[in-house]
Amino acid sequence: MQCLSRDCELVLFRVLQECLTNVHRYAEASAAGVRLQLEKDQLLFEVNDNGRGIPEDRWQQVDRSNGKAGVGISGMRERVHELGGQLRIQSCARGTTVSVSIPLSRTSVSTETGASISAA
Repeated sequence: MQCLSRDCELVLFRVLQECLTNVHRYAEASAAGVRLQLEKDQLLFEVNDNGRGIPEDRWQQVDRSNGKAGVGISGMRERVHELGGQLRIQSCARGTTVSVSIPLSRTSVSTETGASISAA
């Protein structure tokens, strides 16, 4: 059994916080789901909703700015990248899914007391 490092716990918490804030403010969703899973040497984290999705004009604005627009999205991406991870966002009229994968390395796993993770 391994424990997540404080840095990894904080990154996951901040991503979750930003995602749920966005669901509440913009998505007009009736439900949201959160999944945390250990797969091989990666930690997979996903937040999804059944809302209206990210409008096309907003997506284009984020694309044109090379990640500088959308403080929340770029903040999440930067935090995840600091741990060597990747953040992916998929959105359509039926909802949005934010997926994070973080390699289980010295930066994401600790021997300190923390959230325990184990493979199923």
